[in-house]
Amino acid sequence: MPEYRNRLLELMDAYTKNEISEAGFDELCELVKGGKNSELKEFFEIELRTASFKAMDKQKLDRMLGEILHSRESGVGSRERPLSKSLSQGERLAPVRSLPDLLARSRNDGWWRKIAAAVAVVVLGTGAYFMFFNKTAKQTEIVQTQQERFRNDVEPPKEIRAMITLADGRKVYLDSATNGSLAVQGNVKLVKLSNGQIAYQASPNPSAGGEQYNTLSNPRGSKVIDMTLSDGSHVWLNAGSSVTYPVAFIGNERKVSITGEAYFEITHLTPTLSTSGEGAVPFIVEKGDMQVRVLGTHFNVNAYDDEADIKVTLLEGSVAVSRESSVVRIKPGEQAQVGPSTPLRVTANVDVEEVMAWKNGKFVLDDASIESIMHEVERWYDAEIIFKEKINYHFVGSLPRDVPVSKLLMMLELTGRVRFLVEGKKITVMN
Repeated sequence: MPEYRNRLLELMDAYTKNEISEAGFDELCELVKGGKNSELKEFFEIELRTASFKAMDKQKLDRMLGEILHSRESGVGSRERPLSKSLSQGERLAPVRSLPDLLARSRNDGWWRKIAAAVAVVVLGTGAYFMFFNKTAKQTEIVQTQQERFRNDVEPPKEIRAMITLADGRKVYLDSATNGSLAVQGNVKLVKLSNGQIAYQASPNPSAGGEQYNTLSNPRGSKVIDMTLSDGSHVWLNAGSSVTYPVAFIGNERKVSITGEAYFEITHLTPTLSTSGEGAVPFIVEKGDMQVRVLGTHFNVNAYDDEADIKVTLLEGSVAVSRESSVVRIKPGEQAQVGPSTPLRVTANVDVEEVMAWKNGKFVLDDASIESIMHEVERWYDAEIIFKEKINYHFVGSLPRDVPVSKLLMMLELTGRVRFLVEGKKITVMN
């Protein structure tokens, strides 16, 4: 990291002095393009506070970002004139690009969205973003009116409000349940552990009570719930989601059904003497006519009814996703998608950090539409969302999930593309 940072500083310094060569500028672009998110974040965290960056006026900073962006869009090394000559003549290769533009860009800007997100994390966290802006009347108005528009702020979930419906219809409310045994069903005990986790603990011959089903429901406005099934598999359930599962798994397969979003870490299980069959016992997750079939693996299923597609993202192992007669197999880092009227398809190299942000306590926006962002807000903060106008921009950024909703909305408002009005739990989205 020190060599990376030192070379970036050297090249940026040459840029600001109009002394950078064509080869030097190409190297600057390649360093920014090739840097890992963690490296870029560390670089900006340190250097945004230094005298050299603070002394750089907005025009120079915007020009540097715009030139780097343009070089990637046009292809590095494709310019016909040395950059230093162009700059000395007061010319630009690309229009000025400011942070608001970088935070709300079209979906075709690839790697640059990653860099903009890394910068946004830092500048929004330090309050240093003002050096990226011209304080126009519109922006001043936004700052002046935010306090009024966000006076009824919505706090993030403070507790787990999940509920388990037992096989006999009884309901166990987990927020008020004390640690220890909550219910016994057959030879399986349902317990709440000291860390708040829910677990099914099976005694020998767990299927003695026959096949019984429980449903774990995690409502909107609830923290993520963590549960261990009787086979040792782990399930994390997002807000506005539910999973239905056997108390004890019987036979040659383990099958559960979900609504909403869940992350699974499945235990590899071999058949017992009481079951027939050979090899591992498959674990199957169902949503309507879609099935995910695994043996032992880590994967995420996003199957909210208000989303256009069901998305299955694989983190580890191997997964087969099927609907009717169509089957696709995905590898780690790939995502299977299927819509009500669209066939199964596979996307490679998905942003796993964005997919898993909900479980890791973050909002991570990577080319996110305002609709998908507000779906998350609706579920996490248990809010009602009203769209006053159609908003076509996509957004990048990152923020912890344990903040009031105003923090997220203010970050989005910094782009100059969207405004919000918070009235209790009703949030209005405006151009």
